[in-house]
Amino acid sequence: MSGKLKLSLLILIIISIIMPVVAYKIKVPKFITSLESQILEFHEPVQMQIALRKEFNKVLSDPFKLSEKTKISESKSPDIQVLPILSMIYEGKGRYAIIGDSIIKEGDRIGDFKIIKILKDRVLLMDKKGVQQWLKLENY
Repeated sequence: MSGKLKLSLLILIIISIIMPVVAYKIKVPKFITSLESQILEFHEPVQMQIALRKEFNKVLSDPFKLSEKTKISESKSPDIQVLPILSMIYEGKGRYAIIGDSIIKEGDRIGDFKIIKILKDRVLLMDKKGVQQWLKLENY
């Protein structure tokens, strides 16, 4: 064998030994920000208990309080169902939504409604009669 061939084989062997060691030491660049990595570490919420709101200072007279006649006439129409307010949807390992004061997932019940499906911008509700309605996020 010639001297040049021996030298090139020696260099090739040295490079083949050094390259895996160097490649192992090099860190792979991260394509997510630190905030995104913190969000990925966020664990799904456990079931939360939300305390009921209490009236504040009943002694004060409320100028917006309805008269007794109005209250009686409003109580005559129980067929009207008021849809709850959808304020937020969380999508992680599972999908959760905040409707009114409750954190819900698919299959849960809130009032007279059952949660059928949670999408990124809306929630499908079904009432006791089987009527389905979409509840959409505002300004989405």
